[in-house]
Amino acid sequence: MTTVVAFGQNDEVTDYEYKSAWGFRVDAGFNVVGQYYIDNASYIEGRFGPSMYAFVNKNLQEIGLASINFITAEFTILYGRKIVIWDGPGGKTEWSFDLGMGSNAGGNSGIAYIGSTLLTKVGLRFKEVPIGISFDYTPSIGVVLLDLGDTRKTPFFNQYGLMNIGVSLTRYF
Repeated sequence: MTTVVAFGQNDEVTDYEYKSAWGFRVDAGFNVVGQYYIDNASYIEGRFGPSMYAFVNKNLQEIGLASINFITAEFTILYGRKIVIWDGPGGKTEWSFDLGMGSNAGGNSGIAYIGSTLLTKVGLRFKEVPIGISFDYTPSIGVVLLDLGDTRKTPFFNQYGLMNIGVSLTRYF
C-alpha cells in the first residue's frame, strides 16, 4: 500500500499511532533526537548535541584545505511531514519520505550563529518493534551573530552546514 500525503490533512496514515520518539543521530557530531507527533504524518523534531567540525577540519587541515577549528553546541528544531508512506514487503515495515524545515542555533566560547534548515529524510519503522532508522540530509545556512576572533568563520559555517548528512536511530513511545 502506498499513501501519498500532501501538506494538508490525512486522517489515516498508519495502523498504529505513536505520540513521540527518542533516540540519537550521528553526523559530524552526536545529537540527542526527540520527536513529537502532531498527527500520524506531521511531527516536530528537536536535536541537541555537539557539532564536531574540528574533527572534520583536522583531516582537511592535513591536506591543506582548512584552517579553522570549530566545535560548537548546536540546537535544531524542525517541522517534518511524511510526504509518501508505503508498507514494506510482508507488511512488517513502513517506509517514508519526509520533507520539512526549521532553524538551528549554536556556538562556543568564540562564536554564535543562527541558521535556516531544510529536511529531506528517508525513514524505516519496524511494525513489530517500536524502532526506526532514518537517513537524512539537513542542509543549513545562516549568519554568524557573534565572532570574537577569526572573521572567516561565517563562510566556514555555511560550507559545513550544507554537508549535514546523518543517520538516526529512534524508539517510538
